[in-house]
Amino acid sequence: VLHASAVAIQGEAVVFIGHKRWGKSTMAATLHARGHSLIADDVFALDIHHHHPVRVQPAFPQIKLWPDAVTSMGKQPEELPRLAAQLEKRSHLLSSGFMANVLPLKYIYVLGQGDEMSIVPLSGQETIQYLLQNSYVMRFGQELLQERGATHFQQLTMLAQKVPLFRLLRPAGLELLPNVATLVEEHHLANEG
Repeated sequence: VLHASAVAIQGEAVVFIGHKRWGKSTMAATLHARGHSLIADDVFALDIHHHHPVRVQPAFPQIKLWPDAVTSMGKQPEELPRLAAQLEKRSHLLSSGFMANVLPLKYIYVLGQGDEMSIVPLSGQETIQYLLQNSYVMRFGQELLQERGATHFQQLTMLAQKVPLFRLLRPAGLELLPNVATLVEEHHLANEG
């Protein structure tokens, strides 16, 4: 289970991972607005086996967005309910554009900030590091990790071997989201097959 957001692009899942408030949900919402179906936001499960491609299990038709991201999507934050009374983050329930089918996982993008937009492959060591950091098991502390540590690490290693990870760098401004979405779409199309 990863702490990430995922969308479907031409029948394949692409996933966004990164630190809190780095734009995982915002990237998913931007791509959803461009006609790509949401698979999951915030958390989802992967089906990892030796004998078939890694597959993404769909989660819920909801995107969780901070007010500035809601505004960048052309909506008013007040139009969407808060996730909790004391939290500004909003719940955007989708009435359409949700992928309920299991899909093969094509790419994982690690979000980061840079002066220019770029997509660059990660090394093997970086791949394991980012997968471990964004694994949902890490949210529940060392006790659960000790209990399932060896199996969990084997799953992450298999995931790293089967699915390419890329660093997706972009400037911090939300006004460039359409350009970043185009970069992701073009990267996917350029590497089909």
